[in-house]
Amino acid sequence: SNSPIPIQPEDIASSYVGVNGVVYNTNKVYPPNDYISVYAPVLLSDKTSVFNWAVSENEFDLYLNALKSTYSFFVPTDEYFKNYIDPISFAKDVKGVMKYWYNTETNTVNATVYAYDLATGTVGDSVNTITNRSFLTNRLLDLLDSHIVIDDVESGGKYYFTKNGNIIQVEGTGFNLKVQAGHDIQTNTLVNVVDEGLYRQENGTTYFVDKPLQTPLQSV
Repeated sequence: SNSPIPIQPEDIASSYVGVNGVVYNTNKVYPPNDYISVYAPVLLSDKTSVFNWAVSENEFDLYLNALKSTYSFFVPTDEYFKNYIDPISFAKDVKGVMKYWYNTETNTVNATVYAYDLATGTVGDSVNTITNRSFLTNRLLDLLDSHIVIDDVESGGKYYFTKNGNIIQVEGTGFNLKVQAGHDIQTNTLVNVVDEGLYRQENGTTYFVDKPLQTPLQSV
């Protein structure tokens, strides 16, 4: 790990000089940032393979492990990672929704595209499967950016900006937190924290949620 060790003089219990340097015995254990940051629940869970792959591919672990920042990190678990309306697929002549899923045979994320009727919200037949690693990494980077708030969303405000500048609306705290992005507000859809999906970490809070935050599909 390249993270600095937050050792303090009072942590040193004893020391001695070795052959090639000084050895310090401490009265504390300093876990890797991977295990104490908002990334830790994603890294250690077997329910977040899609987002863990996205974080790894985009080298976002370094960003999320920054302990001097405060993050609110919303993570759709794998079972709820379906029917996401990607802005790219929405812009096509044939509207579609994308279901991201983790391919255990290739250890990569794939996406299946389904036809979608925006007026009725009806999901139709699958029309394509995307396996292009570069494309998927890029799309999931955009998704990561829309699920990270560099702030504590339980600090009393109603609206917060995500990392990529989208606005989300929040209500409640802890397991009762409800969150909505732009399209969720338009469709009156609430995004909820799942059971046992709340993690208070050293640099913020990770929320496992029951659907991806759906950002606005049209902008001016």
